[in-house]
Amino acid sequence: HVEEDEEGDRKPFKCVLDVGIRRTTLGNRAFGALKGAVDGGLHVPHSVKKFPGFTKAEGKGQDDKYDAEAHKEKIIAGHVCDYMEAMKENDEEKYKRHFSKYLEAGLDGDALEDMLLATHKAIRADPTFKGLSRLTKKDGGKKRKLLPATTPVKKSSSYKAKNIRNGQIITTNTGSYTRLMKLSLAQRKDRVAQKWEAFRAKIAAQVADDDDE
Repeated sequence: HVEEDEEGDRKPFKCVLDVGIRRTTLGNRAFGALKGAVDGGLHVPHSVKKFPGFTKAEGKGQDDKYDAEAHKEKIIAGHVCDYMEAMKENDEEKYKRHFSKYLEAGLDGDALEDMLLATHKAIRADPTFKGLSRLTKKDGGKKRKLLPATTPVKKSSSYKAKNIRNGQIITTNTGSYTRLMKLSLAQRKDRVAQKWEAFRAKIAAQVADDDDE
């Protein structure tokens, strides 16, 4: 969606970032999402005060500083690459365990940065939404596998949903729960009448007890 001004120039769609109850700390991932949205072409009013690389002025009369290169290093996982290199030098066995999935994919420190830069370049070249991959759990196991977004998720042929209602109690394959039924007008009136009768009986019993005393 784009907006047009009086002269016919196209303007980006304006959005507002709602962080909810998330703490707006410096470098919070919510602002990473904000940066991605802005880079993607959305107009989200913001400042750079919560971005990595921002330094507040120490005294009056001084200007705040924002280091765009430091922010870029965070975006392309420069800090992760540095951590990988440091761990590799200090404890190579721990490095292999900790980053085993990265290493299986051939992503060491430098390759990770190159991969992210290539990903950004591909997105800029074709920002069309490709859909999301879904995770499905194998029957009887904990292993998961990725499926293309267009692949339908099939349930096991042995699985049959079974819901049985008994009044307001619903019994399923795994347990039961309560679901209130909608009462008709006559049923609601009868329910009110029963409550009034119970209330009158209670008051009458209290009056009888007082008379006996």
